Amino acid sequence: PLTRQTFKEEFRAYGNQMGRARDLDVLLNGLLSEKCPHNVNAEDYRDLRSRVEKIRNREFHKMRKKLKEKKFRKLMKKFEVWCSDPLSLGKKTNYPDLHAFVLDRLDEGRAELMLKGRDLDDYSVEDLHELRKYVKRARYYVRFFSSLLKPETVREAYDLLVPMQDSLGHVNDVSVGTKLLGRICSDVSSKKMKRYLHMNALLLEYLGKQADAEMLVYEKCWADYRTFSISKNDFI
Repeated sequence: PLTRQTFKEEFRAYGNQMGRARDLDVLLNGLLSEKCPHNVNAEDYRDLRSRVEKIRNREFHKMRKKLKEKKFRKLMKKFEVWCSDPLSLGKKTNYPDLHAFVLDRLDEGRAELMLKGRDLDDYSVEDLHELRKYVKRARYYVRFFSSLLKPETVREAYDLLVPMQDSLGHVNDVSVGTKLLGRICSDVSSKKMKRYLHMNALLLEYLGKQADAEMLVYEKCWADYRTFSISKNDFI
C-alpha cells in the first residue's frame, strides 16, 4: 500500500541524487560569487568558477534525464492520486476548538526545537544541519497558521526563525562547499596544483570566517527565541 513513508523514501532517493547538482550550484552562485576575494589570484579564481560550472552543468543534465524517465512520471501520478484521497476518520484527532489545535501544533514545534537545540556547543556541522530541520518545522507551523495570528506575532516569530534557518543553512553550505573545493582544486594539472592548493587554503579561511559570522547571528536569535512563545492572546 502507498503510504506517506513510501513516498518519503522514494522522493528522498531522488533528492539525494539531486544533492550533488544542488551543492555545486550553491558553491558556484553562493560561496564562489563572481567577485573574487581580495587575497586570491583573480585569473585562477575565474578558472576555478569555470571548472565548477562545467561539473555542475553535467550533474544538471543527468538529473534532467532522470526526471524525464517513466519511473519518475509514474511516481508523480501515484503521489497526486494519494494526495487527492481524503484522510481516514480514524486518523483525525478531536479538539475542543481550532485555537486549541493550533496552539498544540505550535507548542509541539517549539518544544522539539528547544530540546534539539539545547546543546549547541557540542554540535558538529551534521548536527547543525539536523537542527535546521527543526527550525524550519517551527517556522512552517507559524506560516501555516499565520492567518489566525496577529501580524506582529507572526513578524516576531519570522524575525527569529528565518535568520536562524538561513544561518544554519549557510554553515552547512560552507561545510559541503569546502569538501567540493578540496576535490576540485586537487584535480588539476601538476603545473597548477601548487597555485590551486594555495588558493583553496585562502578560500577555506575566507569561508570559515563567513561560517563564524553566521553562527553569531544564530546564537543571538536563539537566545531571543528561548523567551519567545505564542499563546491564546496572540490570535486575531
